Amino acid sequence: VWYHTHPAGAMYIPYTGQICFDTDVSECVSGPAGELRWVSPNLFYKEHFNQIAETNEHAQKLVDLAFAGNEDGDETCEYPVAFGVTNFDPDDTEGQPNFDDAPDGLNHWGVFKTLIVRTTNIVTSTVTLGS
Repeated sequence: VWYHTHPAGAMYIPYTGQICFDTDVSECVSGPAGELRWVSPNLFYKEHFNQIAETNEHAQKLVDLAFAGNEDGDETCEYPVAFGVTNFDPDDTEGQPNFDDAPDGLNHWGVFKTLIVRTTNIVTSTVTLGS
């Protein structure tokens, strides 16, 4: 994924495979190792992914769920990379990564000297289950 920032920060939660964060060094976190990665809204970086070396029961279960009902099956996803990201909403521009504003140009990592950051919006709802 090309250079970007998350306006409200983000927590990356890998389930299978590795997510690697590229600045002046490349640091990777792995789902099977139980690692997470928080990124500051101040960090403008790129990332890449490393697939798992061999499939496992949990990765296969995730692939089966993702391809449920797909007539083509899951043959194209033998060694998946799957992860969750907090503060990311594809339907709301405020919750999407920012690829346009860069502290030192669009083609390398950096940090913003001054940045106004908004917090994550929290919505409280009451849910009642029927009998």
